[in-house]
Amino acid sequence: MYSPALTTLLDQALTRLDDELRSAMPGSAPQIIAWTEQLAGASSRRHYFQHPVAFPSLLLPWWVLHRILTPRQVADLDMQATLVYSTVNGYYYIRLIDNIMDAHAAVEKQLLPALNFFHTQFQSAYQLFFSAGHPFWPVFRQIWFLSAEMAIEGNIIASKKENRTLVQLAINSSSSRPTIPKSSKPNVPLSSITKIFPIR
Repeated sequence: MYSPALTTLLDQALTRLDDELRSAMPGSAPQIIAWTEQLAGASSRRHYFQHPVAFPSLLLPWWVLHRILTPRQVADLDMQATLVYSTVNGYYYIRLIDNIMDAHAAVEKQLLPALNFFHTQFQSAYQLFFSAGHPFWPVFRQIWFLSAEMAIEGNIIASKKENRTLVQLAINSSSSRPTIPKSSKPNVPLSSITKIFPIR
C-alpha cells in the first residue's frame, strides 16, 4: 500500500519534525517527541502512520497528486516531502486536541501549547504553493473551520449521551439496592445497650 518512496518521505518527515522541535522549542521538545512515540506504542512511528486500519492521511494526498499532476511534477520529491511533513504535523495537531476532548489526556494537558508548533508547521507548507490571494485559501478556511465545528458538536453529543448513561446507571443501581424489611431489623432493648455503654 505504501510505496518505498512514500515510506522514505515519511521517515524524513519524522526526522525533520524532531529537528524542528529541538530547534524551535528546545525546553519541551523531549516531552513532545516522547508523546509522539508513546502514541505509536510498541511499534515505530513509521508503522504507526502506515498501520493498515489507520486513516490513510498520508495516502490521500499521495493518490490525489498522482492523479492531477504530470509525471514530471510527481517526480518533484521536494513538494512531496513538504506535503508529507505538513500531514504529519496536522495529524499530531488534531490528535492532541482529540485526546483532551475525549478525556484520554494523560500528559496532553501539559503539552497543549505545542499546538502552536504543529499548526504552524502544518499550514505554512501550503503557503509555499499558494499565494495569499489564491482561491485555495477560502476553501481551506471553510473546510478547516467546518471540521472544527463538527468536532465540537460531536463532543457535545457524546457528552450528553454519556451523562444520560450515567444517570440511568444510577437509577438502576438505586432501584435494585436491597432494602431491609422493618420486621427483620434487630430489636435491641435500650437497657442492654446501657449495660455495655453506661449513660452518664
